[in-house]
Amino acid sequence: MTNPKIIHHDTITNADNQQVNRLVLDVNGHEVQVLQYDKSPTVIVYVDTTAQQMDISQAGKFIQDRTGEQ
Repeated sequence: MTNPKIIHHDTITNADNQQVNRLVLDVNGHEVQVLQYDKSPTVIVYVDTTAQQMDISQAGKFIQDRTGEQ
C-alpha cells in the first residue's frame, strides 16, 4: 500500500462492555476500520460496508483487494 491516511485511532467500549482498539483509515477513498479486541491477533476489518474477521497478518492483503490500493 502507498500511504493510507489515518483519520483517527481510539479505544471504544462495545455492547458487551469489552475494550476495542479501533483504527480508522482513508485508503484510496475508502473508509477502512480495523478493530482489535484486547491484544488478540485476530482483527475485524471493515472496508466501506464489507467486514471480515481475520488474523492481523492478513489484513493488509484484504484491504488492498477491497480498495484497489497497490
